[in-house]
Amino acid sequence: MPIKVVCPDPLCAESFVRPDEEAGREALCPVCGKAAAVPIDEAAWLPAVKLGAYRLIRKIAHGGMGEIYEAEHTRLERRAALKTLSPELSGDPDYLERFQREARAAAAVNHPNLVHVYDCGEEDGVHYLVMELVEGRDLARVVKKEGKLPQEKALAIAEKTALALREALENGIVHRDVKPGNILLSEDGAVKLADLGLAKVRNDDAGLTMTGVGLGSPHFIAPEQADDARNVDHRADIYSLGVTLLFLLTGRRPFEGGSAFSVVVSHANKPLPSGRELGTQLPEDVESLIRRMTEKQPEERYQDYDSLLADIRRIKGDPEVDRKGDRVVGAPLILAFVAIVGLLGILFASTFMEAEIGESIDTPPRPTPTAPPATGATRGVGNFTTDGLEALIARLRPAHPEMNELLPIVDEDIDVGFSPLPPVSATPLQPGAAVEMIAEADAFAEANTNSFKEILARYTQVKESGGDEKAATRAESSLQYWALRYFREFRRVFQVKWDEAETHLRNFRPRDARAVWLAFPEHLRSSTADRFLARVIDDLPPPLRQDVTPGEGQFPGGPRMRQGGPPNGEGGFGQGTPGGRGGFGNGGPPPPHDQ
Repeated sequence: MPIKVVCPDPLCAESFVRPDEEAGREALCPVCGKAAAVPIDEAAWLPAVKLGAYRLIRKIAHGGMGEIYEAEHTRLERRAALKTLSPELSGDPDYLERFQREARAAAAVNHPNLVHVYDCGEEDGVHYLVMELVEGRDLARVVKKEGKLPQEKALAIAEKTALALREALENGIVHRDVKPGNILLSEDGAVKLADLGLAKVRNDDAGLTMTGVGLGSPHFIAPEQADDARNVDHRADIYSLGVTLLFLLTGRRPFEGGSAFSVVVSHANKPLPSGRELGTQLPEDVESLIRRMTEKQPEERYQDYDSLLADIRRIKGDPEVDRKGDRVVGAPLILAFVAIVGLLGILFASTFMEAEIGESIDTPPRPTPTAPPATGATRGVGNFTTDGLEALIARLRPAHPEMNELLPIVDEDIDVGFSPLPPVSATPLQPGAAVEMIAEADAFAEANTNSFKEILARYTQVKESGGDEKAATRAESSLQYWALRYFREFRRVFQVKWDEAETHLRNFRPRDARAVWLAFPEHLRSSTADRFLARVIDDLPPPLRQDVTPGEGQFPGGPRMRQGGPPNGEGGFGQGTPGGRGGFGNGGPPPPHDQ
């Protein structure tokens, strides 16, 4: 319902009204132009104080199927976006089926560039969907406020969106409403594709469509979608993404008109304007990319996302990527380990000077690295040893490329003296009804937020217990959520330890720097983490004379040198080899902070 707003300027004090979807935002006074806050009247909007396990906080927006609220899980204190189906539509079987289909389709997809769906339910006749809450703005608002985007940023957004669409397609889903308003840019710079409300499950023959919904957004719609929204495929999404990219680069929509119909007709019959025609000269390779994405006939566009991503990355000038195109081969390791060279160059130089003037340091040969001892028994239901965590991490990495940045993959086993990792309890939960087990796991997570391995052990047990499908879905969602929290906490602590170790190195105390890494918190260690940390420790310089423990870390005749650099990288220790280029002091920036 309309909300009354009063201009804050005492010399004006004009009253005017704004629609309720603008509550909590700013509106300009029509008389003096001063910005005024649109008040929040929660009592007028909220269908209930609580829905299921979620407490409603405020209304965020009004969607095509209902309202969207900011909500909070009452036990986990996790904020989320909760989307409700309006009371009118809840009584319509067709609309209700469409809403439930959206929930099932969206819950099946999990990708860092897609708004994640946590839960769905119904209470007192109100059907709702619980999604990830993204703090930030959609690209339509970004462009409206800031104007067209730089080419590098626009191409990066198109790349991330294409990755999200590829993941959706691999789960049998076509989005059908790709537009700037559905691409969110979070406060930390992450790109999130939102609103699978128009998604179509290709394998479902029912093919429900709704007036005003199946059509999509006229300014970004593919020609064939306006004609037959039911039977479009992913190439319609590629068209819409191409128009979106053109909008981001020029700040203008390609076609305008007095009605949605006239805009749709333009998409079907008129050539798409070039960047120059829209007021922004674009490089020819960018124009060619957009033209191919927006060909009128689907068979003339990109036929798959891999070829589209390859061209986007070629234009961006990215190095070679792996088959899936989700990450640069070796890049996380290069960032982490090339940095060590730059930070330690002076230290190495001083060590060599000491050796040159006859102050050589005698060190015994380094023992041959051995694999860490095996831990735990054979995995079964609820058996979550360090090996179990390793398996979970390996399973989740493909769907969460940011894990590769937070904790890079290292296959090499190096014995640096870490204490063995104890196994996590094999039976953290008492067997019982699935709903009881998930409730117990939730309660433990709420009370022990830093006990990541124990939390993951419990949700793993629920998922593998053979309980009902809903409990398994809930457990999988929680596994992904807590695994990402583990990775981010690992990276946060890693950065703290990095700074501590660097301080010791600057004061020529490499032995103390090594001790910092060996004391890494046990609750964040795993086989995966230990291999990464061992590589960092292994690349530390040998102890200096005043820093030596007898029999530790020395080499006859001088300091130990690594031949070559990190895989596929630059700035390795010693002489360059095919594995890497560069010698001392050619390092790069420190490893990335957790974003």
